[in-house]
Amino acid sequence: MRRSGFSSLILGLTIFSGLGITSAQANPISYSTFATIDGKNPGGPISWTTAVGSFYMPGSINLGGFNTALSLPDSNSLTYDHTPYTIDVFFTTGSAHSELEIKGVLNGTISGKLSSTMQASVSSVTPIGGNPLPFPLSTFQVMAPQTISPSGPSPFYAYVSFDPNKVPEPTTFALCAMVLTGLGVRHWRRRLV
Repeated sequence: MRRSGFSSLILGLTIFSGLGITSAQANPISYSTFATIDGKNPGGPISWTTAVGSFYMPGSINLGGFNTALSLPDSNSLTYDHTPYTIDVFFTTGSAHSELEIKGVLNGTISGKLSSTMQASVSSVTPIGGNPLPFPLSTFQVMAPQTISPSGPSPFYAYVSFDPNKVPEPTTFALCAMVLTGLGVRHWRRRLV
C-alpha cells in the first residue's frame, strides 16, 4: 500500500521531532569567574572570591562573592563611593567557549562589625570574545543590588531562565530542511511518472 505525500510528511516530522535534542540538554554548562575591584585583584579592603561550577538550563550561577578583608573595630568605618568592579564569567559547553563581562559599582559604608549600607549594583552585562553565549543574553539576570555583609562572604548570584527545548539548534534546523526537501523531491518525481 502506497503512502500519500501527507502521511510521509507526518512520518518524517515525527522522526525528526525525536532527533531535536540540543547540546544544552546533553551537556551541562560549566562556568568559572574572575573579578577585579577598582582595577585590582584581590582588590583591597573588599576582595572577591571566585566561583567554579556547572548547571543545566535553566539554572542559577554562583558568580562568587564579596569579602571584607578587614575586621573593623567598632569605631572604624569603610566607605566606597562609585568604586567600579568587573566580573568575567567563562562558559564551556562541550568544546565551545564563551565569555560574559559584568560591570558595576560599589557604594556605601561598613561600620564596625555589624552595620553595612554597602551595595553592589550592576551597570552592564556584555558578551565579549566573539563567541556566542550558550543562552540568549536577555535571559541572563544578575541578582542585584546586593548589600555587602560587614563580615564574611556575600554571595553574588545570577540566573539563566532560558529553556533549550524551546529554541532549536542549527543542526536541528538542518535536519528538518533535509527531511522536507527529501519529501518534496519524492512528491515531484511521482508527479513526473
